[in-house]
Amino acid sequence: MRLAILGNSHTACLLHALNARPDLGRGLDITFYAAIGRNMNDFAVAEGCLVPQTDLLRTSLQTTSGGADRIDPARHDAVLTIGLNYNLPPVSTRLSHAVQQAVLRNLVRSSVAWKLAGLLRQVSDIPVHVAHTPLRASDITAHNEHVVTQVLSYDRVLEETQAHWSELDVRGLRQPDHTRYRDVLTRRSYSRGSRGLRGAGLLHDSGDRSHMNEEFGADLLLSARAAMGLG
Repeated sequence: MRLAILGNSHTACLLHALNARPDLGRGLDITFYAAIGRNMNDFAVAEGCLVPQTDLLRTSLQTTSGGADRIDPARHDAVLTIGLNYNLPPVSTRLSHAVQQAVLRNLVRSSVAWKLAGLLRQVSDIPVHVAHTPLRASDITAHNEHVVTQVLSYDRVLEETQAHWSELDVRGLRQPDHTRYRDVLTRRSYSRGSRGLRGAGLLHDSGDRSHMNEEFGADLLLSARAAMGLG
Protein backbone atom coordinates (compact mmCIF):
# COMPACT_ATOMS: atom_id res chain seq x y z
CA MET A 1 0.00 0.00 0.00
CA ARG A 2 1.28 3.44 -0.94
CA LEU A 3 0.60 5.62 2.08
CA ALA A 4 0.90 9.41 2.22
CA ILE A 5 1.39 10.81 5.73
CA LEU A 6 0.50 14.50 6.02
CA GLY A 7 1.24 16.48 9.15
CA ASN A 8 2.99 19.21 11.05
CA SER A 9 5.64 18.83 13.76
CA HIS A 10 3.73 15.89 15.27
CA THR A 11 4.72 13.86 12.22
CA ALA A 12 8.15 13.50 13.83
CA CYS A 13 7.07 10.76 16.24
CA LEU A 14 6.00 8.59 13.28
CA LEU A 15 9.13 9.35 11.28
CA HIS A 16 11.47 8.49 14.14
CA ALA A 17 9.46 5.37 15.00
CA LEU A 18 9.90 4.08 11.45
CA ASN A 19 13.62 4.83 11.53
CA ALA A 20 13.96 2.88 14.78
CA ARG A 21 11.63 0.05 13.76
CA PRO A 22 11.50 -0.47 9.99
CA ASP A 23 9.15 -3.42 10.53
CA LEU A 24 6.39 -0.92 11.25
CA GLY A 25 6.42 -0.07 7.56
CA ARG A 26 6.02 -3.66 6.41
CA GLY A 27 3.72 -3.73 3.38
CA LEU A 28 3.75 0.04 3.14
CA ASP A 29 5.45 2.46 0.76
CA ILE A 30 5.33 5.62 2.89
CA THR A 31 5.85 9.20 1.74
CA PHE A 32 5.86 12.02 4.30
CA TYR A 33 4.53 15.48 3.45
CA ALA A 34 5.08 17.73 6.44
CA ALA A 35 5.73 21.29 7.55
CA ILE A 36 5.85 22.82 11.00
CA GLY A 37 3.20 25.12 12.48
CA ARG A 38 0.25 25.95 10.26
CA ASN A 39 2.30 26.01 7.05
CA MET A 40 0.36 23.02 5.68
CA ASN A 41 -2.59 25.41 5.41
CA ASP A 42 -1.03 26.98 2.33
CA PHE A 43 -2.27 24.60 -0.37
CA ALA A 44 -4.54 25.04 -3.35
CA VAL A 45 -5.90 22.52 -5.85
CA ALA A 46 -4.42 22.51 -9.35
CA GLU A 47 -4.40 19.77 -12.00
CA GLY A 48 -5.71 17.16 -9.58
CA CYS A 49 -3.00 17.87 -6.99
CA LEU A 50 -2.55 19.84 -3.78
CA VAL A 51 -0.03 22.48 -4.74
CA PRO A 52 1.86 24.61 -2.16
CA GLN A 53 1.30 28.34 -2.44
CA THR A 54 4.45 29.43 -0.61
CA ASP A 55 8.13 28.74 -1.16
CA LEU A 56 8.44 27.74 2.51
CA LEU A 57 5.84 25.01 2.17
CA ARG A 58 7.22 23.82 -1.17
CA THR A 59 10.71 23.48 0.29
CA SER A 60 9.42 21.61 3.33
CA LEU A 61 7.49 19.18 1.13
CA GLN A 62 10.55 18.50 -0.99
CA THR A 63 12.63 17.89 2.12
CA THR A 64 10.23 15.54 3.90
CA SER A 65 8.98 13.66 0.81
CA GLY A 66 12.31 13.15 -0.88
CA GLY A 67 11.70 15.57 -3.71
CA ALA A 68 7.98 15.95 -4.39
CA ASP A 69 6.84 19.56 -4.73
CA ARG A 70 3.10 18.76 -4.48
CA ILE A 71 0.73 16.09 -3.19
CA ASP A 72 -0.69 13.97 -5.97
CA PRO A 73 -3.39 11.63 -4.58
CA ALA A 74 -3.06 9.43 -7.68
CA ARG A 75 0.40 8.38 -6.44
CA HIS A 76 -1.04 6.94 -3.23
CA ASP A 77 -3.58 4.37 -2.05
CA ALA A 78 -4.41 5.98 1.28
CA VAL A 79 -3.75 9.09 3.34
CA LEU A 80 -3.04 9.44 7.06
CA THR A 81 -2.92 12.88 8.66
CA ILE A 82 -1.56 13.65 12.11
CA GLY A 83 -1.89 16.83 14.11
CA LEU A 84 -2.49 19.68 11.69
CA ASN A 85 -4.12 21.71 14.46
CA TYR A 86 -6.84 19.12 15.00
CA ASN A 87 -6.68 19.31 18.79
CA LEU A 88 -8.93 17.62 21.35
CA PRO A 89 -8.52 19.38 24.70
CA PRO A 90 -10.79 18.43 27.61
CA VAL A 91 -14.31 19.84 27.11
CA SER A 92 -16.17 20.74 30.28
CA THR A 93 -19.52 19.10 30.98
CA ARG A 94 -20.48 22.27 32.80
CA LEU A 95 -20.99 23.89 29.42
CA SER A 96 -24.44 23.68 27.91
CA HIS A 97 -25.00 20.99 25.30
CA ALA A 98 -25.22 23.64 22.57
CA VAL A 99 -21.89 25.14 23.59
CA GLN A 100 -20.26 21.70 23.79
CA GLN A 101 -21.44 21.00 20.25
CA ALA A 102 -20.12 24.33 19.02
CA VAL A 103 -16.72 23.72 20.64
CA LEU A 104 -16.38 20.26 19.08
CA ARG A 105 -17.50 21.53 15.68
CA ASN A 106 -14.90 24.28 15.80
CA LEU A 107 -12.12 21.89 16.86
CA VAL A 108 -12.70 19.91 13.66
CA ARG A 109 -13.65 22.54 11.13
CA SER A 110 -11.08 25.18 12.06
CA SER A 111 -8.22 22.71 11.75
CA VAL A 112 -5.73 22.49 8.91
CA ALA A 113 -6.60 18.78 8.78
CA TRP A 114 -10.18 19.68 7.83
CA LYS A 115 -9.01 22.02 5.07
CA LEU A 116 -6.66 19.41 3.59
CA ALA A 117 -9.33 16.70 3.74
CA GLY A 118 -11.68 19.02 1.89
CA LEU A 119 -9.08 19.75 -0.77
CA LEU A 120 -8.39 16.04 -1.19
CA ARG A 121 -12.10 15.38 -1.63
CA GLN A 122 -12.20 17.89 -4.49
CA VAL A 123 -9.88 15.68 -6.52
CA SER A 124 -9.98 12.14 -5.09
CA ASP A 125 -11.99 9.52 -3.22
CA ILE A 126 -8.81 8.10 -1.68
CA PRO A 127 -9.30 6.66 1.85
CA VAL A 128 -8.33 9.26 4.46
CA HIS A 129 -7.64 8.58 8.14
CA VAL A 130 -7.12 11.51 10.50
CA ALA A 131 -5.22 11.33 13.78
CA HIS A 132 -5.77 14.22 16.15
CA THR A 133 -2.88 16.01 17.81
CA PRO A 134 -1.72 13.74 20.64
CA LEU A 135 -3.59 14.48 23.86
CA ARG A 136 -1.48 16.63 26.15
CA ALA A 137 0.81 14.66 28.44
CA SER A 138 0.31 15.48 32.08
CA ASP A 139 0.64 14.33 35.67
CA ILE A 140 -2.51 15.05 37.67
CA THR A 141 -2.12 16.31 41.21
CA ALA A 142 -4.58 17.73 43.71
CA HIS A 143 -4.23 21.27 42.38
CA ASN A 144 -5.12 20.36 38.78
CA GLU A 145 -7.60 17.52 39.31
CA HIS A 146 -10.25 19.75 37.72
CA VAL A 147 -8.60 19.14 34.33
CA VAL A 148 -9.93 15.57 34.18
CA THR A 149 -13.16 15.84 36.17
CA GLN A 150 -16.45 17.03 34.75
CA VAL A 151 -15.26 16.71 31.17
CA LEU A 152 -16.65 14.82 28.20
CA SER A 153 -15.22 11.32 27.88
CA TYR A 154 -12.73 10.59 25.13
CA ASP A 155 -15.18 8.17 23.51
CA ARG A 156 -17.91 10.83 23.48
CA VAL A 157 -15.57 13.39 21.91
CA LEU A 158 -14.53 10.93 19.19
CA GLU A 159 -18.15 10.07 18.46
CA GLU A 160 -19.17 13.71 18.17
CA THR A 161 -16.20 14.74 16.04
CA GLN A 162 -16.59 11.72 13.74
CA ALA A 163 -20.02 13.05 12.77
CA HIS A 164 -18.23 15.99 11.14
CA TRP A 165 -15.49 13.95 9.51
CA SER A 166 -18.08 11.60 8.03
CA GLU A 167 -19.32 14.47 5.88
CA LEU A 168 -16.01 14.19 4.00
CA ASP A 169 -15.92 10.38 4.17
CA VAL A 170 -12.91 10.59 6.51
CA ARG A 171 -12.28 8.25 9.43
CA GLY A 172 -10.92 9.48 12.74
CA LEU A 173 -8.10 7.44 14.25
CA ARG A 174 -8.30 6.59 17.93
CA GLN A 175 -5.28 7.32 20.13
CA PRO A 176 -4.31 3.89 21.53
CA ASP A 177 -6.01 3.33 24.87
CA HIS A 178 -2.85 2.31 26.70
CA THR A 179 -1.18 5.63 25.81
CA ARG A 180 -3.90 7.62 27.55
CA TYR A 181 -3.93 8.80 31.16
CA ARG A 182 -7.13 9.61 33.03
CA ASP A 183 -8.98 9.10 29.74
CA VAL A 184 -8.38 12.56 28.21
CA LEU A 185 -4.61 12.98 28.59
CA THR A 186 -1.48 11.14 27.44
CA ARG A 187 0.81 9.29 29.83
CA ARG A 188 3.79 11.50 30.63
CA SER A 189 6.32 8.81 29.63
CA TYR A 190 5.30 9.22 25.98
CA SER A 191 6.40 12.84 25.81
CA ARG A 192 9.84 12.32 27.36
CA GLY A 193 12.62 12.22 24.76
CA SER A 194 10.48 13.53 21.91
CA ARG A 195 12.39 14.89 18.93
CA GLY A 196 11.77 17.40 16.20
CA LEU A 197 10.94 16.90 12.54
CA ARG A 198 14.15 17.97 10.89
CA GLY A 199 17.05 15.61 10.28
CA ALA A 200 17.90 13.30 13.15
CA GLY A 201 15.57 15.43 15.26
CA LEU A 202 16.72 17.72 18.04
CA LEU A 203 15.34 16.78 21.44
CA HIS A 204 12.46 18.93 22.58
CA ASP A 205 12.71 20.78 25.87
CA SER A 206 12.21 18.43 28.83
CA GLY A 207 9.07 20.35 29.76
CA ASP A 208 7.39 19.76 26.39
CA ARG A 209 4.04 18.04 26.99
CA SER A 210 2.64 18.33 23.45
CA HIS A 211 5.08 16.38 21.27
CA MET A 212 5.44 12.62 21.63
CA ASN A 213 8.39 10.26 21.33
CA GLU A 214 9.05 7.40 18.93
CA GLU A 215 7.46 4.87 21.31
CA PHE A 216 4.18 6.76 20.97
CA GLY A 217 4.74 6.98 17.22
CA ALA A 218 5.17 3.22 17.01
CA ASP A 219 1.94 2.60 18.91
CA LEU A 220 0.05 5.06 16.72
CA LEU A 221 1.42 3.45 13.55
CA LEU A 222 0.26 0.05 14.78
CA SER A 223 -3.19 1.54 15.37
CA ALA A 224 -3.18 3.06 11.88
CA ARG A 225 -2.14 -0.25 10.33
CA ALA A 226 -5.06 -1.97 12.03
CA ALA A 227 -7.48 0.73 10.87
CA MET A 228 -6.29 0.24 7.29
CA GLY A 229 -6.65 -3.52 7.54
CA LEU A 230 -2.92 -4.27 7.51
CA GLY A 231 -2.66 -5.86 10.96
